[in-house]
Amino acid sequence: MPAPGPDRTAYVADWIEIRTLTAVSGASFDACDCDGYAATFTADGEMWLDAERLSAGRDELAKLPAKPRGFVHVTTDPIIELDGCTATQRCTLLLYRRSRDGSKVSLFSTGRYEDRLVRTDDGWRFARRHGWLDINTTAVTGS
Repeated sequence: MPAPGPDRTAYVADWIEIRTLTAVSGASFDACDCDGYAATFTADGEMWLDAERLSAGRDELAKLPAKPRGFVHVTTDPIIELDGCTATQRCTLLLYRRSRDGSKVSLFSTGRYEDRLVRTDDGWRFARRHGWLDINTTAVTGS
C-alpha cells in the first residue's frame, strides 16, 4: 500500500516513530520499566485487554509492568493509518514467556493490538491500546 498524500517522507518518519513507540512499549513492559512503559501513553491513556480496561492514566499504567511475568512482546505486520495528528495501528502480537532461570522460552500466545495514537509535543503516544490474546486472559491478568 503506497504512502498516502504528497509528503511520503513525513509519512515514513511517522510510521517509523509509531513502530519504535510500539517496540519501546513492549520492551519496557517486559523489563518491568514502569515509568518507561507509562511514558508511551498520553497522560489519560488507556490499556485494554479483551473486554476489560486494565488501567487509565499514567499512574495506573505504570503499575501494569511492576510484577515480573517473564513476557517477551513481539509485534509484527503493522497496518498504520495516519490522519494528521491522529493515527491507528493494527498489528499482530506474539507473546513469549521466559522461564524464571532464563533457560527456556516458549510461545505463550498469539493475539493482536488495535491502537489509537496521537501526536504530542513529545512525539506519538498511545491514547488507547486494545489487546486481544488467543488464550484465556485470566492466565495473564490473574483475575
